[in-house]
Amino acid sequence: MSPFQIKSKYLEAKRDSRLILSSGANINAVTVSPRGNFIVTGGKDKKVRVFDFSDVEKPAPQHDAGAPVNCLAFNPRCHWIAIGTEVGWQIWDFEAKDTPVIADGSFKLEGKTNLDEKASKKVKADKFHQVTSIAWNTLGNRLFVGFSNGDVKAIEVTEEKTN
Repeated sequence: MSPFQIKSKYLEAKRDSRLILSSGANINAVTVSPRGNFIVTGGKDKKVRVFDFSDVEKPAPQHDAGAPVNCLAFNPRCHWIAIGTEVGWQIWDFEAKDTPVIADGSFKLEGKTNLDEKASKKVKADKFHQVTSIAWNTLGNRLFVGFSNGDVKAIEVTEEKTN
C-alpha cells in the first residue's frame, strides 16, 4: 500500500468523524469495552468516567484515581478497568459497590540520599515512576504495566471467591 492511499483513507475518516461525548475535562486516555457498549475516559482531573454508548447523556459511574490518569485498558472478560496514573496503577471494578478498587501498585524511584537531608532528618515525599502504558492479555488474567523508566511488569490477577 502506498503512503498516498493511507493518507487518502485518513482524510476520508476525518470527514466522517463526529463528536460522541464531551466530558468537560482534559482527556489523556480513552478505551472502549470489548463489546463496544462502554467508553471510558481519564485525564488530568484524576477522574475515570464510564459512559454508556446507548445514552452518553445519562450520569456515568466515575472513580477518583488519586493522580492524573495517563492510560486505561478494559479487561476483555469483565467490567474491570486498568488505570495507569502518574504514581502507579489500579484495577477498578466499576460495577462493584463495596470495594471498587480490587488491586493497585506502584514502582518507587530509587535514588541517592542527600547527606544534608539525613543530617536535618527532613522526610521527603516518596516519588514513583509514572505508568505510561497498560494492557491486559486476551484471557484478562494478566496485566502488563509499562513505566516511565522503560520497565514493564506483568501482574497476575485472579478472582478469589469467598463463601
